[in-house]
Amino acid sequence: MAKPLKRSFKYSDDVMLERARMFADGMETELSAFTARFPWMDAGWLSQFRTDIDAADAFPKDRSVRLDIKVLTGDLKATMQQGLIGLKTLDGYARLAWPNDRSRQRVFGQDGWKLTHNNSLRMQEALELAHAQANSDELRPDLMAKGYAQADIDALGALSAQLQLINLRQEAAKQDRMVASHDRLALVNRVWGHMQTLNTCASIVWAADAGRLGRYDLYPMGFRNRRKAVTDGEGTSEVSAAT
Repeated sequence: MAKPLKRSFKYSDDVMLERARMFADGMETELSAFTARFPWMDAGWLSQFRTDIDAADAFPKDRSVRLDIKVLTGDLKATMQQGLIGLKTLDGYARLAWPNDRSRQRVFGQDGWKLTHNNSLRMQEALELAHAQANSDELRPDLMAKGYAQADIDALGALSAQLQLINLRQEAAKQDRMVASHDRLALVNRVWGHMQTLNTCASIVWAADAGRLGRYDLYPMGFRNRRKAVTDGEGTSEVSAAT
């Protein structure tokens, strides 16, 4: 596994990108001065700098990916609750269908239901078993004679399938988040690298002009109050590289 990719700067992403645009604007007005000292620092270099800023700014922020996961988590909880109600309903009808046969009442997997409350995989398996048993030719007639409908039986199977789908989507979203966070961090770090280069070159070009040099200060006074650890929903300070 590659080493974790670390954030190279101490701003939030949005603040850093705002500062990067200021760097690019300043360089554009003074491009000839930079090119005179550094021939490679030309219009093409500036254009690439702006392209990288735009790419980083357009990349989905981690907070939007987390919102997708949050929605899926909400769907999962709602489906789990429906599953629990479905199992309890089946249990009630089982007691009505076989009031004097405890063994027959419990063939739907009730002994394992306590383990399903906070475990979506176990809930999925419990619903699958309950559906198979309730839908069997041996047990279905007695249940339906007490009013348990075929739609209730089918719902158990549908909820099991729905839980499986949500689980798969949630796991995929978590994996996508890791990849997206890594890719976004690589983009913003690239922009920061351009800013560091521009800061170094400016220190040579404007060595005798503190005012102009200040345009390329990585952490100017006006931005220092906004220089915070990245805990504002834009991602973690480091992300493991994809393997």
